[in-house]
Amino acid sequence: MDNKRIAYFDLLNITAAFCVIAMHCNGIVHTFSNTIAWKESLMVEVLAYWAVPVFFMLSGATLLGYEKKYDTKTFFLRRIKKTVFPFLIWSVIACFDQVRRGVYSFSDFSVSDFISRILLCRFESVYWFFIPLFAVYLAIPVLSCIIQSNEKYLQYMLGCGFVTVSVFPFLCNAFHIEYNASFTLPVAGGNVFLVLLGYWLSRKEMSKKVRYVVYIMGLVGATSRYVSTLYMSSEEGINKVFWGYQNWPCVFLSVAVFVAFKSIQWEKILKIPLVETMVIKLANVSFGVYLVHMF
Repeated sequence: MDNKRIAYFDLLNITAAFCVIAMHCNGIVHTFSNTIAWKESLMVEVLAYWAVPVFFMLSGATLLGYEKKYDTKTFFLRRIKKTVFPFLIWSVIACFDQVRRGVYSFSDFSVSDFISRILLCRFESVYWFFIPLFAVYLAIPVLSCIIQSNEKYLQYMLGCGFVTVSVFPFLCNAFHIEYNASFTLPVAGGNVFLVLLGYWLSRKEMSKKVRYVVYIMGLVGATSRYVSTLYMSSEEGINKVFWGYQNWPCVFLSVAVFVAFKSIQWEKILKIPLVETMVIKLANVSFGVYLVHMF
C-alpha cells in the first residue's frame, strides 16, 4: 500500500468493525439459556471480543509519536474534526430518532439534561466508546513524551498496567476480594494500558517462536473465557469473572490477533489494485459504520 498507510492497520480496523457489529447483533448472550443457540452466541461473543481493545491499541499504534508529523495543535484539531464532531452530531440524530420512535418526548428533558444524556451516551449506548477515547486523546501528548524519552519507561508502564489492570482485578474477583481501583497506575491504567500496548506491539519485532507462544496465550485466553462462562453460569446469571476488555483473557486474545495481522505478508494479496482500493475504502468508512450501524 502507499507509504501513508500500513496494510495490517487497515485490515485490523475493518475486521474489528465487523466484530463490533457481530457483538451488537448478539444480545441473547447476556441472558443465560442452556441451549445450543446460547452456546453459539457465547462463541460469537468470545471470538469477537478483541475488537474493542484493538481499536484502542490502533489508536496507540497510529497516534503516539504524532509530533514527528505535526504539532500538538494540529493533533487536537484533527481529533476534534474526525471524532468529536461526528460523536456530537450523531448523538443529536440519535435523540431525534428516539423521539420519532416515541421513546422520549422533547418535553421530557431540559437543556442541561439533554447535554447530560449526550455526555452519558443515553441516546445511543454504544457511543460509550467515545468518552474514554477522548480521555485517551488528552493523554497522548504526555504519553508520547514519556515513552520516547526512554524505552524502559514504556516497559515499566506496560508491566505495571498489566498487573494492576488485568491481573489483580481478576484475582480479586475470582476470590471474592473487593479490589481498590485506586491502586491502578494512573499513567498506565484503564484504556491507556491498551493504547501503550498497541504502540509497543506495532514496533516490536517477534521471532516465529515468540509469535507461536503469543498465539497459544490468545487461545488460552479465549478458551478460558468460553469454558468458564459456559460451566459457571446458570439461570441466576452470567458468570463474568473472565469478562472485561482489560481482563487478561481478552488482553491475551487481542495481542494474539494484533500480532497475527502484523505477521501476515499482505503485500501478495494487496498487490492487486482492485483489492488494495477496496481495503482502503472499507477502512475509511469503518468509523462511519460504527456511528450508524445501530440505526
